[in-house]
Amino acid sequence: SRVFVDTSGILQPLLKGIAVQNDVPSQVQLMNQTLLIRPNLEAVTRELYLQLLDASTGHALCRVWNYVPAINAIGPGGLENYQAFSRGRALAFEEHLGAEFKRRLPAASAVGCDDEHLVVFFAANRGEPQHRENPRQVPAYEYPPQYGPRPPSFARATLVPRKDGRRDVFVSGTSAVTGHATVAPGDTVAQ
Repeated sequence: SRVFVDTSGILQPLLKGIAVQNDVPSQVQLMNQTLLIRPNLEAVTRELYLQLLDASTGHALCRVWNYVPAINAIGPGGLENYQAFSRGRALAFEEHLGAEFKRRLPAASAVGCDDEHLVVFFAANRGEPQHRENPRQVPAYEYPPQYGPRPPSFARATLVPRKDGRRDVFVSGTSAVTGHATVAPGDTVAQ
């Protein structure tokens, strides 16, 4: 298998003002180290989402699956990795979609993984999806500051129209939340 890496796209913003070698093997090695280091999670998330949004130009995001390294671990500056991820994702959406980005947020989830890499999968569609919120829950993008410097950027569900008149539904999977508080942590039945 082959892997194509745009080293300049991700490394350039991270390495401003730092002298590095310009040969390709050194850039690939540095890229691997950069993506593996959790202190860069916010910057890597922002850049990855900007690339995702560029790649999906002409399509609307319907659902995003995020696998965040050590999601609940505390990273640099005392931020939980999920909070750093959320800030990077929000900055990318706002930068790419503008001030009204919240109305275009897709259904999404973020789960922790043991790997050191941030992994993101997405589904997009040419049609215009309908993003929905749960009336029993505060929209994630309006969460109070106790959840981090930028609230999570996702809708609770996305409805995607099909040509046959039916709709596909993508759900974010946050049923264990009322308002903005987690309900019955660790008790699946109560949730």
